[in-house]
Amino acid sequence: MLSALYYDQPFPALNRGRALVAPVSNEFHELGAWMLTTTLELDGWEVTLLGCDTTPESLVARALAERPRFIALSVTLVSNVQEARRAVSALRAALGPETPPILVGGQAFIAAPTLAKTVGADLFLDSVEALIDWARTLEIGG
Repeated sequence: MLSALYYDQPFPALNRGRALVAPVSNEFHELGAWMLTTTLELDGWEVTLLGCDTTPESLVARALAERPRFIALSVTLVSNVQEARRAVSALRAALGPETPPILVGGQAFIAAPTLAKTVGADLFLDSVEALIDWARTLEIGG
């Protein structure tokens, strides 16, 4: 359904920058991350979507190679919140002061919002719409 609707939408002329979206390790639900990616692309972002079960090592390698403006991590199951902590920690260790904002979202944090504060991310957003609104506050091309 997303694929069919995607090509019926107008593509923006504007390029807001790069974003990296990934489900964390042991996460095999990627529909939320895919929905976010599609919406970001239709808003003018160049997005790399990593597939399900993205290891911290793969995430760090892609972040180093692409230098995105922000990284969004998707967590569906509460049992995978520890994987989000590992991913955030690995990103901060590898990227240091150049770490872009790290956002977390997904059903795990909607079910237990207090867990979002425990992973070390910069921001928890509870919907695709909230992330798009936040991303639009970033300076274009900055």
